[in-house]
Amino acid sequence: MIRLSITPVPKARETRWTGIWIDKSEKIGDPVTKAEYIKEKKIAPAIRYRAFKNQLNALMNPLDLPECFHVVFVLPMPKSWTNIKKRKIVYTEHLQRPDADNLIKSLFDALFNQETLDAQFEFIANLDFKLIEAQGKDPQFITARADDSHIWHTTVTKIWGYSGAILIKPIKRFNLEQFLGYPIYDYYVTDCPNPRSIFHPSYKKD
Repeated sequence: MIRLSITPVPKARETRWTGIWIDKSEKIGDPVTKAEYIKEKKIAPAIRYRAFKNQLNALMNPLDLPECFHVVFVLPMPKSWTNIKKRKIVYTEHLQRPDADNLIKSLFDALFNQETLDAQFEFIANLDFKLIEAQGKDPQFITARADDSHIWHTTVTKIWGYSGAILIKPIKRFNLEQFLGYPIYDYYVTDCPNPRSIFHPSYKKD
């Protein structure tokens, strides 16, 4: 399991001006003026996301992310909550914003982009390919990627916690027949879809 001690942050919407405004805000020395400028330009979410992105890439290499995994986003409870409420809510389902799809998109976009390619190439160059072959894996499939197209199955959970964290655990290969609850094919007739299957031409929803 991969455990990252980092507070999840949703992906911020950025325009072509966002980067320019952020660069200008960093040059402002007065904290009050800087805060007013950030509020005026509405770039606080983008600043938080960029900080999250930099911290995430410092903690994890994109190639460490499995192709099939379960991720748990632990979001910190507000400081204004009482200790009694915190003990009652901790590690229960998180039913507020940010949405689960925004959090997983934030994770993928932070790890897989053109900026992380150099780190991936360096990671691959330092791999022990003989050890990888001894483990029964094919080194040819270890490829630097600028996107998350190779990830084909994820499950997402978001819960409350005392502090922010991201937990990533590889899961077994997705089994479609187990998911549906019945065989896809009629094994008595080769390659003939099961009439109960959603893939059968005569399938009708109950």
